[in-house]
Amino acid sequence: MPKPTAAANAAPLPAPKVPHYADALSFMALRKPRGSGTDHWVVSPTGHYSADYETGERLAGEFLTFIGTYPTVGHSTLLTCVLKAMIEHAVAGQGWSGVHAGFASGVNQYAMAVARIIASPNAEEATHA
Repeated sequence: MPKPTAAANAAPLPAPKVPHYADALSFMALRKPRGSGTDHWVVSPTGHYSADYETGERLAGEFLTFIGTYPTVGHSTLLTCVLKAMIEHAVAGQGWSGVHAGFASGVNQYAMAVARIIASPNAEEATHA
C-alpha cells in the first residue's frame, strides 16, 4: 500500500475571499457616510448612444464575470439591485441611455444562451452527465 503524501494529509485550502461587489464592480459605489448602503448604478452616459451602448455591454460582461466567479446566495439578488437603482436614477431625472440598453442586452444575451441549454431536449442528460 502506498504511503500517504503530505499533500493528502494537508488541510483543505480556504475558499477565496469574496470581494464586496461595490469594490469589485466599476459601476457601483458605497454610499457616504459609511454604512448608508450601496449605489448599484453609478453611471454617467455620455450622450453618444453607440458608445454608451458599448459601455453598457462591457459593464454587463463585468457583472456576469463577477457573479460567475463568486456565485453566492447574496449575489443571486444583485441584478435586482442594479435594476432598482436604474429605476431610482430614472425617477431622479437620469433618462434611459445606451448604457442601460447595452447592459440589459448584454445580460439578456447570456440569459438566452443559458435558457437555450436548459430548454434543449438533451438538457437533463447534460446536467446529469
